[in-house]
Amino acid sequence: GADHGADESVITDDMVLQGVMKEFSRAQPQPWVQPSGGHDAYGKYIHVTHNDAVWQSTVDANVWEPGVSGWTQVT
Repeated sequence: GADHGADESVITDDMVLQGVMKEFSRAQPQPWVQPSGGHDAYGKYIHVTHNDAVWQSTVDANVWEPGVSGWTQVT
């Protein structure tokens, strides 16, 4: 079998999942919940609601509260 890991043009399931999550969160942002660690931190471009506003994460592995660090208010 071919070594798909060596081909940078291959789109992985994880890449597809990240893209779907970004688009879904933009269309229907969910309330922000404090992550307990890296496994449930917010990815870059994910949208959430917090304090009557919508926020977009500006960093990967974001565990900060919107308004504190790592977020841009979009509404």
